[in-house]
Amino acid sequence: MAVTNTGIVERTIVGVNESDLFLDSEATSVTTNTGIVERSIVGVHDANFVRPLGDELITDGGFDAEGVQLITNGDFSNGAANWNLGAGWSIDGGIATIDGTQTSSSQLGSSVISVISGRNYKVVVNVISTSSGFRLYDDSGVISYGLSVGENVFYITATSSSYQLSPLGLSGTTGSIDNVSVKEVGQDWSLGTGWGIGDGKAVSDGSENKAISQNVSFNPSTLKINFEVSDLTQGSVRLFVNKPAFTQVLQATSNGSYEATVSVSSGANNMYFYSTSSFIGSIDNVSVKEMLVTRESTTTNTGIVERAITGLNESVAFRQDTRTNLITQSEAFDNAYYAKIRSTISTDQIVSPDGTQNADKFIEDSALGTKLLWTQDEVVSIGNVITWSVFAKKGERDWVLLKDTNAGNFSGYFDLENGVVGSTTSLDSSKIEDLGSGWYRCSITYTSTTTTARGRLYLADANNGESYQGNETSGLYIYGAQLEQSSYATSYIPTSGTAVTVDSNSTSVVNNTGIVERPVTGVNASDALFPDNTDSTIVNISDTIIPLLTALEARATTFENREGTQNILINLQKC
Repeated sequence: MAVTNTGIVERTIVGVNESDLFLDSEATSVTTNTGIVERSIVGVHDANFVRPLGDELITDGGFDAEGVQLITNGDFSNGAANWNLGAGWSIDGGIATIDGTQTSSSQLGSSVISVISGRNYKVVVNVISTSSGFRLYDDSGVISYGLSVGENVFYITATSSSYQLSPLGLSGTTGSIDNVSVKEVGQDWSLGTGWGIGDGKAVSDGSENKAISQNVSFNPSTLKINFEVSDLTQGSVRLFVNKPAFTQVLQATSNGSYEATVSVSSGANNMYFYSTSSFIGSIDNVSVKEMLVTRESTTTNTGIVERAITGLNESVAFRQDTRTNLITQSEAFDNAYYAKIRSTISTDQIVSPDGTQNADKFIEDSALGTKLLWTQDEVVSIGNVITWSVFAKKGERDWVLLKDTNAGNFSGYFDLENGVVGSTTSLDSSKIEDLGSGWYRCSITYTSTTTTARGRLYLADANNGESYQGNETSGLYIYGAQLEQSSYATSYIPTSGTAVTVDSNSTSVVNNTGIVERPVTGVNASDALFPDNTDSTIVNISDTIIPLLTALEARATTFENREGTQNILINLQKC
């Protein structure tokens, strides 16, 4: 298959606010682009054009998908609702505290939740502080004898249809807890005896010769299968696929990445990982894709076609669909609209993305624990997609955490030093947008599971590090909070006292003016192309100018004004 002049056409605009260039659905732009379009090719490895693959056929091949939150009021934001308080326990300000007055072991018991026997669940308890450690119990007994400060994560297999979780403080123990969570994991896989889910992997304990499997329907085709083996200390694991006959594809006997191709017939389905009775180890990153082309391309000169625009765009108005910022105080973070835990706000500290000194500093206190603020509850619809966003710039702290505990406990960490997304919940989409001058717009998008949404903003000293010892001076800068029923963060809508709706007829104006030029890089300028794809014609006028100069110089002595003639010659030569 001979391929010539292949690639992807891209256009990049420099000097214009990118957020204004991405229009909502059905919107139109009146942008007028002027200048000469020139094209260049930057090299791409030939492998990008070899054996294209179809869509992923495996669900949750990374074993990190989590189900809905099963604990009600796990962040204690609704006081003691759905919790049974033993002696010494109290709940205030989103924190469960035991004061040490109990004379014997005292439990903080959750309400009973429904689970499925034999299924796997991820249990998380965040400990803010403790004098002697907490114990953690469930219906089957002790999960852990020593919960430490920070996030404590456990994986359990349900043994009945109901479940209750109980952190326990011994006699005289003091300390506090926030954010208790129980979610199902591995629900897309069928796990045999000896298999479980732990830390984003499928784990075998070596007790049984059983399988972990997933029902996948294969069309007649050639499949490419990839997976990884880790933590292997003994035994092996074997990969089987229905072709439709039950067939072993390969046997993995050591840690590492594995790849195989296998042809399947009509009606083939199911993929199995069988452990030997002695296999102790894990599998991860399972992928099955159809090979759309099974022979390699003969392409040699391939690349991506790019069109770069330099300069500034003409003033232009952009339209967007109707959106409402549900937050009623989008910039006044010191307002009582925001509840503040172990944190304070210092107003108008630096210049915000709108060019005004109206960005606030979000400052930690000196205590050990989470430092956060949260909005009032805002009404949303169950099943609607929600986006919670804020503009942030690093100060002494580089990390910020966005979370919504009402709508389903969705979260995302953001690195303001390097402009990247850190850890997120698997059911949300987290994005970070570089706005220049150290400012980023951070957002999480998720589907609401309740009728209210509550935006929470945390300081963090690292990825997954929202609970730490503060110093009362460190923090970061924030501006422009927005909570909207939308699948992405739309253009910022300021509010001051009430929610604000921007309808489809409103406009945002880009105040940058100038001429748009598109220069070519890496190719001969004479090969430039105009927007209508016709070749440009570059005329070399030197053949016309030189004879003219010669004739004028020869006749110069005949002119009464020789000085004027010489000036004409000089100016022509400059051309």
